[in-house]
Amino acid sequence: MNILFFGTGVIGSILAGKLSSTGQNVTVLDKEPRLSEIREYGILLQNGVTGEETSAQVNTVEVLGPNDYYDLVVVPVRADHLPAVLPVLAANLVIPNILIMVNNPMGSGQIVESLGMERVLFGFPGMGGGKHGSAILYDIAKPLVQPSTFGELDGRLTPRLIEIVAMFKKAGFPVAIEKNMDAWQKTHVSWVSPLADAIYMAGGDNYQLAKRPDVIRMMIEAIREAFAVLKKMSVPITPTKFKFINWIPIPLQIMVWRKVLAGRDIEMLATLHCQKAPQEMQQLAHELIALARCTSIPTPSLNKLSEYMANIKSGDGI
Repeated sequence: MNILFFGTGVIGSILAGKLSSTGQNVTVLDKEPRLSEIREYGILLQNGVTGEETSAQVNTVEVLGPNDYYDLVVVPVRADHLPAVLPVLAANLVIPNILIMVNNPMGSGQIVESLGMERVLFGFPGMGGGKHGSAILYDIAKPLVQPSTFGELDGRLTPRLIEIVAMFKKAGFPVAIEKNMDAWQKTHVSWVSPLADAIYMAGGDNYQLAKRPDVIRMMIEAIREAFAVLKKMSVPITPTKFKFINWIPIPLQIMVWRKVLAGRDIEMLATLHCQKAPQEMQQLAHELIALARCTSIPTPSLNKLSEYMANIKSGDGI
């Protein structure tokens, strides 16, 4: 398949490097100095758990023209960068498939309006990491935690969806197909945003957060409030496994969370991104509060975390 990756931050680099290694014809679009780095060294990946290092040679371009053809464009950008990307994609009418891999709790309306429903499908990466010199230090989430998830907007199991999922699976990514990506996205932000906010409250350090049961309690309460908002909006918790946050007593959850937060997985999958992309996390916190205000559900813990987030200094992003 002839694939263009629109951006080579952490996620774009992991995906492009891994898919290229399976024989896909991969092109990446970015700006300097990242493009020169890739042209000189390839996409360098270092597994943050095993230490394994790989390098993948890919094609590079600086722009996407209105008549440039690719079988698939993958868009793994930050939520706050998406508005600048959509007009460029919309100007190209020959690309048939555009995979949006962005935090998107407010729904697909703007994306579909810009690009057309027939071209767009949605996904979310189950991975994370950070830049380490010229290499991307990364970790892939365990399948039970968060596989890379894909779905059509209308929930259909289409040939292109099956092909894309098989392609990602061949590259070594745990994958899942989701019929209700809108509910999945809203559920995801409902727990990830409070988690990120709590990491910021602990100084941007998950290991310090593990020592703060008071902040962890607030985080759990905020997630429960967000889930109550989704219930009020008739949005199902997706996947259903996250309902454990409502079922398990908070003192027991605090014990579990303290152990999880003291692990390297959280550092790789969440903290590094929080440190680099506070502007995106501020936007997600704002959008989550906006969803809550559409209902009558009280959200005191969510509000407190959101107020704290408003004072975080914006960064450059990944």
